[in-house]
Amino acid sequence: MKKILDTLCGRALLACVVFFMASAALPALAQTPDANAPSLNPDYELTAGDVVDVQFFYNPELNEKVQIRPDGRISLRLVGDVELARKTVPEAVKVLETSYRKVLKTPSISLQIAGYAAQKVYVGGEVTHAGPVSMPGDLTVLQALMEAGGPLHSASSKELILIRRDDRGMPYIQHLSLQNVKDVPSEAVTTRLRPYDVVLVPESKISKVDRWVDNYIRKMDPASLSAGFSFLANAHFIP
Repeated sequence: MKKILDTLCGRALLACVVFFMASAALPALAQTPDANAPSLNPDYELTAGDVVDVQFFYNPELNEKVQIRPDGRISLRLVGDVELARKTVPEAVKVLETSYRKVLKTPSISLQIAGYAAQKVYVGGEVTHAGPVSMPGDLTVLQALMEAGGPLHSASSKELILIRRDDRGMPYIQHLSLQNVKDVPSEAVTTRLRPYDVVLVPESKISKVDRWVDNYIRKMDPASLSAGFSFLANAHFIP
């Protein structure tokens, strides 16, 4: 009888140990990747300075890790220069496979971002610390606002202003909501920034917003801005 009890106790102890180990592993298995990680953002557009790892499934001898040049291109064996700037990873893969179809029978290619360029956005207006904010690959408007120390008490609680370049390099203005609508997050939470975007937080009560934007841009310290913000100089804003 004692032998049977010892056996049952041993099995129960073993079961407890197994259950404990499985339970301890559950949190690690349940972790989901950070949705804001640049490599996981399908909308991230490649830019000058990014390092890309180009791999060929059937031609590994052509694998290369290269940096996108300031002109937005990379140089690859057999096909020469290929423009990748302002393309998402899936779009870049299509461009590469199209280029290599001229020299390879089955150009099955994958592309990974091995490194991100040191880029910035500018946050100004009614914030604690106005100035450039580092952009480590992917950044939402709200995250940039928090990096600038958050809004002042004099800031508007309803909207902010986003200035970015269009396809012609001309700056245009977007008004983004700071307030959630029922269960829908605000545009400040869902809008991802692009390199050299400008986020301006207006005062709580202001009439001519476009005029305020124009006046505030002139007050920016050119010494604190890189060449990427040159599109703001002497520009007429597109509403």
